[in-house]
Amino acid sequence: GLHYDKCGDSFISSVVVIGYETGVRSDKAANDFHLVHVWNYSDNCPLVTCFHCNGENDSYSQCYADSPINGDKVGYGFYVEQVFNRIIGCRVYCNNFATPDKVIGVYVAETGKHGTYMANHFMAEKGHAMHKTFDGALDDACMTGNSHQYPLRD
Repeated sequence: GLHYDKCGDSFISSVVVIGYETGVRSDKAANDFHLVHVWNYSDNCPLVTCFHCNGENDSYSQCYADSPINGDKVGYGFYVEQVFNRIIGCRVYCNNFATPDKVIGVYVAETGKHGTYMANHFMAEKGHAMHKTFDGALDDACMTGNSHQYPLRD
């Protein structure tokens, strides 16, 4: 995947990451991820977390968390561990390989408060609905304009 371990204050744009357990991980502050697509195409390589947001003040705009494929584990589109992250205009999708009812679109850990989540879209294939679109420490989050498209159950 793409791991920003010691790089801060960077701009990452137009990247596709395929077939890793964690697609993108940021451990430094003030990085901007734009038009990054993390996906997997089958269940032979588990993609548990598309975006691991562990840098303070990072932003994710128009990124695509495409089908966490996780077996019996919970999978995450965005797993937010640090404060003041912004996830704006992004998508989380569960395709036919994703485990039904085991995906959380955006999970905010106790240490990841004060984030902004605007104009994101959550969608799933028929029979592969997400467990939750948002979960975790959401008390201090700014959330507005998010949309959800859930399929009918089989």
